[in-house]
Amino acid sequence: MRKIIISVLFLFAFITTAFCADDNAKLSNGYKEIKLGMSMDEVKKKIKYSAEFAPERIEAVQTRMEPDVRTLTASGVNPMTGLVKIGYFFFNDDDQLVAITIKINEEKISYYSILKRFTEKYGNPDDLEPSRAVWSDDETRIILEKPCELKYQSVDYNSDPKKNTDILYNKLRDKFIDEL
Repeated sequence: MRKIIISVLFLFAFITTAFCADDNAKLSNGYKEIKLGMSMDEVKKKIKYSAEFAPERIEAVQTRMEPDVRTLTASGVNPMTGLVKIGYFFFNDDDQLVAITIKINEEKISYYSILKRFTEKYGNPDDLEPSRAVWSDDETRIILEKPCELKYQSVDYNSDPKKNTDILYNKLRDKFIDEL
């Protein structure tokens, strides 16, 4: 009798987990109301009314790369005390948002708390390394990197999830240093 009760409880737990888990939730295709595929003007409007970004601190940059990338940079409301330090929004030649990078204040929100929440929401990452986790589906790739950086990318953006943003960061950094 005891074996039957244990078997029924195990079967019930398995069915409940299989049908009620949130592991198969569709990946978000953007950061809050800012979604991949939007135009630069649409993103600027969303930033303007966002609680995380300072609308007066938006900068658009055209970078010569293959392919050409236009970037919108928005500072967090207060980079020292706010949750978001800065956001980078990357647009292709068709004026479509193809990638978002949000640098999160790691003193306020930890890498591990986001990793835990995304694992609960989207299931285990498709790729997990000590310093980054990647979830992907047919349309979107979400990358969480240490110390606390969140990236949303269109899968069409680049087959190498780090290549485009790393090149652009290096160019923006070099431009910043040159202007000092």
